[in-house]
Amino acid sequence: MLADQADRAPSGFNTCGVLEKQSMRAMQSASQKTAWSAHDALAECALGTLATLLLVSLCSADCSGEAPAAFDEVWRALLLGPGAIPLYMLGTSSWPIASLLAKWQSFCGHRSQSEASAELCRQEQSQQFLMHTEQAAQEHLMPLLWQPREKAGAAEVKLGIFVASTLRRLSVFLNSGPRAEPDFATTCQEVMSAEAAALLLIRLLGPPVSRDPLHWPRLLEFTSLLDAPFTRLTRMPAVFAAVVAASQFVAWRSHDVFLDVKNWEVRRVLQKALAIQKDCQTDCDLLQQFHQADVVQKLWQAVSSSNELPPLWTQLSRWLLGGLDRPRAGCAAAPPSPQQSGVTASPVYVAVGFGSIDERWLRYFLDRAVDVRLPRLIFLTPEARWLLACEDVRQSRDSSAGLLCLRFASASVKPLDVHNKAKFYLFPVLLALGVDIISIDLDVFLFKDPTLRLLETVYCSKASPLDVAVTDHFDGTCLNAGVLFVRSSDRSLLWALHYIRWMHLYPFGHYQNGLDAFLGHSVTEPQMMGTENVSYAVLSTDLEYATMAGWTGSWQTQRHRVLLLHFTSANPAGLVHSANQAKLLQLFNATARRPGEKEPDLRRLQMAKWKVLRRLHTAPRWKTPCYVGIHSTVAQVVEAGLYEELLA
Repeated sequence: MLADQADRAPSGFNTCGVLEKQSMRAMQSASQKTAWSAHDALAECALGTLATLLLVSLCSADCSGEAPAAFDEVWRALLLGPGAIPLYMLGTSSWPIASLLAKWQSFCGHRSQSEASAELCRQEQSQQFLMHTEQAAQEHLMPLLWQPREKAGAAEVKLGIFVASTLRRLSVFLNSGPRAEPDFATTCQEVMSAEAAALLLIRLLGPPVSRDPLHWPRLLEFTSLLDAPFTRLTRMPAVFAAVVAASQFVAWRSHDVFLDVKNWEVRRVLQKALAIQKDCQTDCDLLQQFHQADVVQKLWQAVSSSNELPPLWTQLSRWLLGGLDRPRAGCAAAPPSPQQSGVTASPVYVAVGFGSIDERWLRYFLDRAVDVRLPRLIFLTPEARWLLACEDVRQSRDSSAGLLCLRFASASVKPLDVHNKAKFYLFPVLLALGVDIISIDLDVFLFKDPTLRLLETVYCSKASPLDVAVTDHFDGTCLNAGVLFVRSSDRSLLWALHYIRWMHLYPFGHYQNGLDAFLGHSVTEPQMMGTENVSYAVLSTDLEYATMAGWTGSWQTQRHRVLLLHFTSANPAGLVHSANQAKLLQLFNATARRPGEKEPDLRRLQMAKWKVLRRLHTAPRWKTPCYVGIHSTVAQVVEAGLYEELLA
């Protein structure tokens, strides 16, 4: 494949004879006929064309810097045209465009004579910064691009070393006399590209700022530095292209994770819903009309018998039709009543399992869900062994109506590829089917069924029903998606689709940071477009939704109010460490049904609950701001108060 050939070592530049001239002519012709747009970029068709043109151009140039005009046309159209893609996609897509360019510049590049002759660019501060940044890029970044990807495990360390080695030089340069000259930015493009590279990598390893380098206005400024013909582009220092290429190592997700979420499928289901509710006009909340059990069943029946939708829709609809809705308690306050709000159809819980989880852990979790009688639970996994384990629990517990085991396909390239797809790709499907969703992590122990309390929180608000309810961190203001309730409504469906699109387009945003930002809670994120103003509530971790970071209730008089225990620590990344895994398994084992028992022993549950809450009991803590994914090197700059000033 071209992508594989393009990522070889320097000797790969000498094997370009294998590419036929006919391929070049075909790509030139295609580039003239292609209408570039952001949709093409997301599908990576445009990026694939550009990668092919770049590879052929580099091969035919043979370090001469000469290339056909087709590359320049496509390059400008893709980066600076009406449907321009974000600059970072040159490094984070599956096509190694930035990597190819950086390797060429490093292997064949020569300093531009026009810029070198400019007196403003030959100032000592400018040259020292440029030379030092180039040297740091060659020493710390280029090895990541030359070596095979599976051997790049030390990428985070090397990126941190690059930032640490250039930080002082960057600070001195930004405050130097030459940099303050009005013409410097337009005259000294090479030095400016080194500055942009250093700033971009610092931001990739740190939190957002007000004038964010990853947001469109500032990102376009950086992109304009690459607005040059091939002959000049290949003679620029490799540092800028190397940073863009190395950005792949700090991406949480691949761009193709959510390709299974197809808007046309959602639109087709909504058309069926509108055909059922013909009286629903433009201003009505269509999905809210389907919260009554008898009405939503008509939608499920229509979808389950459809031949135009993929099997996933029909499978879920038939499973939903086979379940029984249990009556729901009303609200304590008068407005609104559960009938007015449409609280008759039971929500669906969604849990995810993959990787090196203990089989006992999975079985304990599913058994516990059945024991506390969760109304409906979907367990998602990409692995056959966990699917079989789920099916075994479903059959042994006779829970065909309440438990559904689904397997999905997902390649694990980036750290959160599997998790993010499994956790969110069913959201548009279930919401469009008129079903409320409760996403729950596998490291949550349920003391009791929290469904009633969650429904009261969402549907019994003083105003209209809320759209979202989610937990936070015990000692942090940022949100934690360990327990996440999303009500089925038109607004929440659009919100979920925009959130998924953001994760699809912007791979650097941790999903919990994005969830927080899309709710407008405590953090902001770049590349957020078309967001919906949804209403939400924070499920407090102080009392009812406890975590391993602490619990502030009275272990003598308020134990009965604790609904669950999330085995996550104060670390906002939400990782389950081995010590917490062992404690979770101990709690599962202590409260599980014994052979011959029809129900778990309530006394053992109360004793285990008393023990764990007594250990966790603490005084209330002041919640501090938090953000997932700050590199330790940049964290020092943030703590010193220099981070925002540096990136301004």
